[in-house]
Amino acid sequence: MSAMPLTAARTPTLRQDRLVPTSGHSCAASPRKFNMSYHGNMDRLGDNAKRRHRLVRIFSYNVLVFFALANALYWAIPTSHLLYTLFQASVQTSDDPRLSLPNYIGVPWAETHFRELAKLQTKHFSHIGWRREAFNGTTIVVEGPYLQRRTVNTAASHGKSVFLFGGSTVWGTGVDDAGTIPSQLAAITGTHTENFGETGYTAHQSLLLLLQLIEDGIRPDVVIFYDGVNDVAHKCRHELTPTSDALEFEVSTVLKAQKTSPFSFSYFFRPVLALMQKINETSPVQKFAPLYDCFSDGKKAGAIAENLVRDWRMAKQLVEANGARFIAVLQPVSFFSKTKLDHLDLASELERQFRSVYPIVLEKLTDSDGFYNLASAVDADAYLYIDFCHLSTPGNRRVAERIAELLAIP
Repeated sequence: MSAMPLTAARTPTLRQDRLVPTSGHSCAASPRKFNMSYHGNMDRLGDNAKRRHRLVRIFSYNVLVFFALANALYWAIPTSHLLYTLFQASVQTSDDPRLSLPNYIGVPWAETHFRELAKLQTKHFSHIGWRREAFNGTTIVVEGPYLQRRTVNTAASHGKSVFLFGGSTVWGTGVDDAGTIPSQLAAITGTHTENFGETGYTAHQSLLLLLQLIEDGIRPDVVIFYDGVNDVAHKCRHELTPTSDALEFEVSTVLKAQKTSPFSFSYFFRPVLALMQKINETSPVQKFAPLYDCFSDGKKAGAIAENLVRDWRMAKQLVEANGARFIAVLQPVSFFSKTKLDHLDLASELERQFRSVYPIVLEKLTDSDGFYNLASAVDADAYLYIDFCHLSTPGNRRVAERIAELLAIP
């Protein structure tokens, strides 16, 4: 057998069937299929990217609209309040509903008084709380180092002096300077009378103001405390205590808000939160929520009555130690008065608080201490009250006449 060449033996034989795809397509179709698949995937990726961009734009627009509306609401609250305040200041009429009462029929200064009353501002002081700022109006004048309501005096300032302390009923809400209890008392007795009353004052605040006056070297001949209304109407509120003043809760709330971090959401949304709270306070649910708790809490009612009488006793000791006479008066309120009240819409819930506290105070009163009950001082067939406690000038006149009788008692 002849030998085969080495080169022939090492050359592999290629089979033709391996060059032909089993699918029946030629190898030339594979690059086209790859290109179509690649472009299809890229198109799908492009559509997904467009869809994501569209969603991002929609979300961004919604966020911008939300913050624009929130910002508009944020600034709308103080802006609307400012515009309302400016509008009220420009209007020359008073919207106080008491102006329409029969007490003010034919009273020429009534509208001016309530307009001036709405303009008054207050200033805060340590210990005593607040005083109305100086004001020089037609019916209201607040002046002097102690920011007192002006008393119309006929007697000389160096004569016998009588100092009256109390809340807004002494200060004179609803009457001009000449119609206050101190001015009416000065006209009746001829003594030099000073008005140290202030809106919202409790007996304890009057005691602190009296202490300040004595420390300043002022020595009146007679000191009269005319109290009861604010000690019940304020201290019986469910959020306050027997030792609170009228603004304790509000001041505490403001101080707590000041601790809020300026970087927190609550700091920036305080106007909105305040508006929501205001709306909540006027909601039907809140209208039926109890505002006071002396009627349901006998212990609190007793503590309020005890603190009132205790403040009077401390004031009495202080006054008599400085050579003067002290008189304490439990002031009249409409709930115990036999007078015309058909022109008023009186709150029954508030009445229950007075009927819970006043009887306890009366049990502790003794004429020998110089403490007197004038709850019936305005019993008359006339329109004397302008709300549950404030009196028009004829009512203040009747109170002043009763106090003048007490001054005549040795």
